[in-house]
Amino acid sequence: MNWERVLQLKEWSSLSSIQHQPIKGFPHGFEIGADSYVITQSYDRNFEMDQPGAPYVTMAYWAETLATFKRLVRMELEHKHAEYRATPPEQLLFQTDGTFDALRDAAKSRQANFFERGLYSRQGVFLYRALDIGRFTYCFSGTKDRADDRPFAVEVRLLGKV
Repeated sequence: MNWERVLQLKEWSSLSSIQHQPIKGFPHGFEIGADSYVITQSYDRNFEMDQPGAPYVTMAYWAETLATFKRLVRMELEHKHAEYRATPPEQLLFQTDGTFDALRDAAKSRQANFFERGLYSRQGVFLYRALDIGRFTYCFSGTKDRADDRPFAVEVRLLGKV
């Protein structure tokens, strides 16, 4: 599934509505294309179980690998992201090269709301640094700014309800 289509997904869409055959990566996590993943819920937006169309898609992700996706979503330390970092699809980069500074500067120039945060495991171990811009969260492995620091994953909040 290409990113133009992923970006048009609406929250609470049925997983079966995705034209690419989803591949289950772990409970509630599915691969829907090269480096494209979604999280699903077995209940609908009203928290009702066993509804026609379940499971429902609630979030999309770009990640280099399934292991990277698991590290991000499940906050599992044993799933390390690769040292080589690919560049996310251009549709996710606000016409930048995808580095932390370029993304932050693009948000500032657009006067978009953005914020930075760090995420830690329950044991207090640093997992990743996040830059939230609009409906995107860019995930970086380092604790400090580096000129070449690119996201290892991007979380995409889906469009409004179906």
